[in-house]
Amino acid sequence: MAYFYFVFCVLIWSTSFLLMKKAVLVYEPLGVAAWRVLLGGCIVLGLWCLRSRRRTLAARHLLPIACVAVLGYAWPFSIQPVLVGRVGSSVLGMAVGLVPLMTVIVSLPLLRVFPNRRQLIGIFGALLSLGVLMLDRLRFDVPLKDLAMVLTVPLAYACANVVVRRWLREIPALELTAASLIGATLCLSPSLPKISDRQRSEEHTSELQSH
Repeated sequence: MAYFYFVFCVLIWSTSFLLMKKAVLVYEPLGVAAWRVLLGGCIVLGLWCLRSRRRTLAARHLLPIACVAVLGYAWPFSIQPVLVGRVGSSVLGMAVGLVPLMTVIVSLPLLRVFPNRRQLIGIFGALLSLGVLMLDRLRFDVPLKDLAMVLTVPLAYACANVVVRRWLREIPALELTAASLIGATLCLSPSLPKISDRQRSEEHTSELQSH
């Protein structure tokens, strides 16, 4: 079952990059991000209501939840549609591969968790390999500023992972994810496209295709 979950996550992630390329043709990148967190929040909240409805969140969890909502969802979801169009999904996909490594690095000062020798070898070996691949792509067509933005994605995910481990370990996964997505939706709600905006975008796209 664990392998099934892993393959399912890989399919979801890879498909989302392809869909983002299509969505930015109609909506602004922030609008795509807003729709992603809104629809995801509705689905996860519905699953939580069906399975449990037992609330464990308390007032002391509000600040950590806000950090996870911003770092784990609002920020990376906002810049991913932009980056997919600029640098391609391959570079962004390699950057996502840095999340476990950056999580270990961020855990050092915040959680006081130190890797053993074997883990250190794996961390620096993987960092070196991914760095070589990304620098090779940079040599051709990826501007340095875009690469810096790309690296903020795994860094934000790593910080969110550490916040969850440090302050939100006792919160069930469905409840935590639903609360985080709702928080991200509140952050990005001003960017939700209106129907009239979509109609104008579709008309503009049709005009471009006709020419």
